[in-house]
Amino acid sequence: MSKWIDNKTVIITGASSGIGKMLAERLMKEHNCKVIGVARSEKKMFNFIEELGDYAKLFSYKLFDVSSYDNWQIFHDWLVENGIKPDVLINNAGVL
Repeated sequence: MSKWIDNKTVIITGASSGIGKMLAERLMKEHNCKVIGVARSEKKMFNFIEELGDYAKLFSYKLFDVSSYDNWQIFHDWLVENGIKPDVLINNAGVL
């Protein structure tokens, strides 16, 4: 990845496993990004945080089903209330 992504705030859906998890880890470790992971499994998120070690300080998460518009509205409100302005959104969650 190029350097334009360094130190950005990134939201990744489907961040608890597979490609989303790998992207989150790489962005934190190689580009010092703050990552907000979105997923449904709190257990998987806890396990991921344990795996991150010192990089866990760059990771936060929200649990919700991305197929629900209402959940996105709540997430948006949370971002605004906390003064978080994401630079990048990676829509990776698998939705059937």
